[in-house]
Amino acid sequence: MRKAVIIASVVVVIGIVVFMLSRLPAVYDTDLSKIGAGVPAAVLVHDHNTVDSIVLMQDLDRVRGDYEPALALLLADFHHPEGRAFAQRHDLPRASLTLFDARGELVAIYDRHRERGDLVGFLEQQARPLMR
Repeated sequence: MRKAVIIASVVVVIGIVVFMLSRLPAVYDTDLSKIGAGVPAAVLVHDHNTVDSIVLMQDLDRVRGDYEPALALLLADFHHPEGRAFAQRHDLPRASLTLFDARGELVAIYDRHRERGDLVGFLEQQARPLMR
């Protein structure tokens, strides 16, 4: 009897952990060499120390399923040398989303994020045509 309770408890704990992990947003790819690799890309310049950047990432997390995999969503982490160099090379703020076409040409920059609707509007107007 005691063994059955222990096994049941372990199964429940594992089930809870699996459920919680499945609720986390998917990890962003940080391989910026994918820009220009044949698929349009949106690069999120992210600084986990700024509220604007955190809110932009959260809003992008909520809509990313509508765009991936036809649009590669990449992360340029401002606290890593490659991410910081990317932001500096393109003169981008720490909370921005930069759109590139399939050849790697810069198409548009989204910054000054305030509402998810604005982000969706940008993606629909600028990214959706590139995804066809």
